[in-house]
Amino acid sequence: MAARSKRKDGLDFQNAAKLLEEHWQAATAQATAQPSHEYVENKSLRDAVHDSINHALVSYRFCLPIQLLGKMVNPALDCLRLQKQDPSDVSGWDARSFGKKVVAPFNQRQENILGTSEDPYVGNPMRIQKCDGTTRARRT
Repeated sequence: MAARSKRKDGLDFQNAAKLLEEHWQAATAQATAQPSHEYVENKSLRDAVHDSINHALVSYRFCLPIQLLGKMVNPALDCLRLQKQDPSDVSGWDARSFGKKVVAPFNQRQENILGTSEDPYVGNPMRIQKCDGTTRARRT
């Protein structure tokens, strides 16, 4: 169970950083031991993950790690949400702060494998409430 957080959005950044590091170490150890292992069996899903983390826009490369890690840390969050609309909104969260304070520093320690951004959700593509395909991002 996720640790209680003092943050209003229920995200424990310290626990998130620890969780990310633990899963990274396990995945890289397994990849070293079994280089041909496919972590995602479904080819179309595997291709979508590949396209996401290799997108031309750096902010999109960070989406999958930020959104999934946020959901892992607090399962009550809506992992498609990027912003919190109001204080009574229980599924919304500040994905930008989470990305800047947890995922971006991890990325820097990993030689910027996702790109060099220190604040990956600062740009226009991420200035939307939710990534559900119905809201168009502002032009880049």
